[in-house]
Amino acid sequence: MAKVLHTYFGEVEVSDAYPYGYGPVRDFLAEPREANSVDWMITNPPFRLAEEFVQEGLRVARQGVAILARSVFLEGIGR
Repeated sequence: MAKVLHTYFGEVEVSDAYPYGYGPVRDFLAEPREANSVDWMITNPPFRLAEEFVQEGLRVARQGVAILARSVFLEGIGR
């Protein structure tokens, strides 16, 4: 996903929760990030943490947040 996004955005910051060999291993929710520090946050979060990823993404992204999640994600009370 990051390779394709790089052709569109030019600069892409990549990380993963496990060492799959593409980008550093980082915990997105545990590492502090500056508010409004990126244009977009685009991710495929673990389903059980999707809402937390969106909340953090809204804090750090200036333009927007896009996630890949099952449509049942939209059915939650808080969403």
